[in-house]
Amino acid sequence: MIDINKQLRLLSDTGRSFAFDDRGTGFGRGEGCGMLVLKPLDQAIKDNDTIRAVIAGTGLNQDGKTPGITMPNGAAQGTLCHCQKWGGQELTCCAEALMRQVYANAGLDPNACGFVEAHGTGTRVGDPIEATALRNVLGLKRTARDPLWIGSVKSNIGHLEGASGMFKRTVASALPLTFAGIAGIIKAALMLERGFILPNHDFKQPNPKIPWKEWNLKVPVTQRPWPRGKKYISVNNFGFGGTNGHVVLEAAPFRGQKAPVIAGDDSPEQAAQGRKLYVVTANDKASLSQVMKNIVIYLEQRPEIFQKDLTGNLAYTLGQRRSRLQWRAAIPALNSFELIEAINGEKYTSGKETEPLRIGFILTGQGAQWYAMGRELYEQYPIFANSIHRSDQCLAENGAEWSLIGKNSGVF
Repeated sequence: MIDINKQLRLLSDTGRSFAFDDRGTGFGRGEGCGMLVLKPLDQAIKDNDTIRAVIAGTGLNQDGKTPGITMPNGAAQGTLCHCQKWGGQELTCCAEALMRQVYANAGLDPNACGFVEAHGTGTRVGDPIEATALRNVLGLKRTARDPLWIGSVKSNIGHLEGASGMFKRTVASALPLTFAGIAGIIKAALMLERGFILPNHDFKQPNPKIPWKEWNLKVPVTQRPWPRGKKYISVNNFGFGGTNGHVVLEAAPFRGQKAPVIAGDDSPEQAAQGRKLYVVTANDKASLSQVMKNIVIYLEQRPEIFQKDLTGNLAYTLGQRRSRLQWRAAIPALNSFELIEAINGEKYTSGKETEPLRIGFILTGQGAQWYAMGRELYEQYPIFANSIHRSDQCLAENGAEWSLIGKNSGVF
């Protein structure tokens, strides 16, 4: 019998992946799955979807002939290249070609890349080849104070090899992926969204075959703020059979929300944030109680001071993105602390819904609560605005000399 691993040096001696680390002797296998929801940006904005990141560019190519099945062709990762030479600089031409092509086709500045989520399996030959390609395309203008940061999620979860080499192209996005690539894109998208560079897990001794200082390459060992002035994250991925994939992500566009008008004596900061309604549903009373506890745990682990849109996203998800089950509770709260206090103190009433509720808006017209109390609904909810327009039309058809809508009405 032939020991394929011994011959090809596929698997790590320790069963773990050490990306760009001197301890790397191969990759550690991992098992997992991930899912990406792809949608045209305009449609996602129209549907009010949560947008984690935007695909700025993608590309695929093939190594052709390489020194071995485990060795990437670095040149194939920087133009479309048909390089079949085995030695020296030529070995890095294919990977470089792909990255150059992706950035050029999308009109992107390689120097604006803040981080590369690399393939980084931790092999002694593959990591230096990939690092060379990354430096030649994305790192030529770097300095010691503005390095090219690189890392790999395989140091955390291993190589999800189940689909390695099985690159897919979706009709809508032409996005090249493997399971390992999907994990890398999820990590990259969250880094862009949160504005942090995450450390490479358990990184200790840099691979000596990579001239880190001369090339101004760095592997993060602690969590760092996102580099100033950098717009993109590149995700690099190889298939076992020689296919290279490269994806460039950029942050989702900022979408500011109109601050609601709040009655009362709250501070300007609180008024800007606004009181929100948190709707929680479940199949039975016990499940409802457990969901409440889970919300408290979730909020306690995520301080609102570091994530200003936390409560807004939570209220929106609970109210608009989850099924309305039989047992329900609705809790108004100004911030996460007030919501946690209401749940822990059971300051809410739960009930079982037996038949669909009908919502009615009662506006006295005389401003019993505050002046123009329906204007907020009219401006922010198209369904309500359409109903007012229909009502106004009916009044006009019946001879009303005044209108619900207009500067002189005092209502809308």
